[in-house]
Amino acid sequence: MNNSKTIKQGITWQALESVYYFALNFLLILIVARYIDAGMYGTYTTLFVVVVFLSEITDFGFKNIIIRQQYTEEKIYVVYILLLISACLILLLYELTVSFFWDRYQLALGSILYAQTFGILIPLLAVNNFLTNVYRKDLRFKRVAIVRSLSYSITFVTTIGLTALYRDKWGLLIGLTAGEIIRLLTFRTGLDWQKSKAGLNQLNQYLNEFRNSAGLYISHLLGYMSRNIDYLLIAALLSVEAVGVYALAYKIMSAPVRQIGGIINKIMFPIYGREKEMATITEMFCFSIRTIAFYSSIVFFILASISQNLIDLLFTSEWKDTGSVLAIMSMAGIFLIIHNATEPLLKITVSQKTLVFRQMFYLVVIVACVTAGAMFDLIWACVGFLAALFLSFVLSVKISFDSIGADFRPTSTRMIEYLLLGVIFYFVNKAVLLFGAQFSESLVIPFILLLDMGLLAAVLKIYRRRNETGDRSIFIPGFL
Repeated sequence: MNNSKTIKQGITWQALESVYYFALNFLLILIVARYIDAGMYGTYTTLFVVVVFLSEITDFGFKNIIIRQQYTEEKIYVVYILLLISACLILLLYELTVSFFWDRYQLALGSILYAQTFGILIPLLAVNNFLTNVYRKDLRFKRVAIVRSLSYSITFVTTIGLTALYRDKWGLLIGLTAGEIIRLLTFRTGLDWQKSKAGLNQLNQYLNEFRNSAGLYISHLLGYMSRNIDYLLIAALLSVEAVGVYALAYKIMSAPVRQIGGIINKIMFPIYGREKEMATITEMFCFSIRTIAFYSSIVFFILASISQNLIDLLFTSEWKDTGSVLAIMSMAGIFLIIHNATEPLLKITVSQKTLVFRQMFYLVVIVACVTAGAMFDLIWACVGFLAALFLSFVLSVKISFDSIGADFRPTSTRMIEYLLLGVIFYFVNKAVLLFGAQFSESLVIPFILLLDMGLLAAVLKIYRRRNETGDRSIFIPGFL
């Protein structure tokens, strides 16, 4: 297999999908925020977190097992049938639980009908995520990118239309559901599995493989809880309105995470899974980490520097508190994206016990730090989130480099260098904002972004020249 060609093709299609998703998602947030308030958005976000967690439980980790074990089509079909059964059972459990808690606690999350309807997403998300990994197992990144982009388009059009018409949170739910239905139908029609009842006779084998991968499954669930429990903590300790503000800031911050880290992360797990040479895995991992560290440092410092001005320009005055939250979240984004980038490697190189420990540590520090901060206000909750991500970043990087037997010092030197570059971008932008205070944000922000693009081009040119000197210890950011 030509790893270089496969990686480049995967990156190209993933990049196209991510750019398209970023554009639609950004427009979606921008438009929807003009029709609904923070409370509505907070309600949607809180229920979405719960439903997605239940959908992650549904597959019992087999969406990763099929990649690790390189399942045949016959075995994948059997797992698919079992997935459908478990999705229906968990959907039933969700509906019963929602009715129970609403009757007894009168939860402040809108109507019970809205919460119950959310359950439809459990089987849709579970099946779609499984089918996505079926395609990725075969390195069919083009198909994944096209289908997911079509799904985004349906979600975008439906959500905007309904939200603008009714000015209610139902548009978000119906739009997402419509997109997932189209995604399911399109994915499923592209598969022609070998349907054999013989696979059902191998249930003991599936159970053994589940036991052998149980740590990976638990680690995955802990990872999701770690990435989303902050919403639930803020909802419980503050309010759903605070969740709405926090979720909007997180959504903006996570766009670069998806653009920079997601492009690489989504293709590296199947690539690592097929590669047998540790030296090659080490080279690919260091390459991806340094690339992510370079671009994330610059992008997130830029975002932090213009956060308040960006919110004032794009959103109504009701969302003005999001600016200070976004500034802190942007700093956290640097550590989040690198923390996430270690996961594809760790799924291949470390024991399941280590994976569980890593995610448990992440969950504990998130709960402790965000809870401590939320005892005061939303800003301190964000500071707690930043502290938790830094601690998790340190642990993840250490475990990763230890697992491949590589020296972290050269990469750490580059990371510090990239962070300093980001600081330069930050203060340059702040200086422009200071001296351009008399101008409107609609003029200043585009000027800053053009200036930053020029600075980035100059930095890349400097790196190229350093590389031409023959000093191969100097890393060239990006895929140059």
